[in-house]
Amino acid sequence: MTKISLNHSILEACRIAYAITDGNLRVIEVSDTIDLFCEQTNGWVGHPLLELVPELIGNEVVLAEILQGNLEDFQLSYINRNTAGDEMTYLSLIELPYRDECGQITGLLHLMQDVTQLGVLNQYLSQQLNKLRWPKH
Repeated sequence: MTKISLNHSILEACRIAYAITDGNLRVIEVSDTIDLFCEQTNGWVGHPLLELVPELIGNEVVLAEILQGNLEDFQLSYINRNTAGDEMTYLSLIELPYRDECGQITGLLHLMQDVTQLGVLNQYLSQQLNKLRWPKH
């Protein structure tokens, strides 16, 4: 197995996809596994990340801090989305600095992971805790 197919297998098995942006947050590269999260895989390259991931809107200052090297990462957990089949999916989003060969930050590494099983369990636990706190009379 080649290194590329091994990397793809790992990303696919863990249900992870990535996109790399430039310093203006335009997508310049995506993983082969991006199709886990969207139908149009070629529609990402050249588009602004905020247009493709609206959950990041309102966090532009944080993203700028990552690009400047002032923050190590930014995470959003249990983002819910409906799939094409109208099923609920939960995603974990992580933004990291993307560095060139010299170590300079040139953009962001945007990671998405399907955490649906954990999201469903988390929601169930929250519902059960609410029932214990505020029982019906």
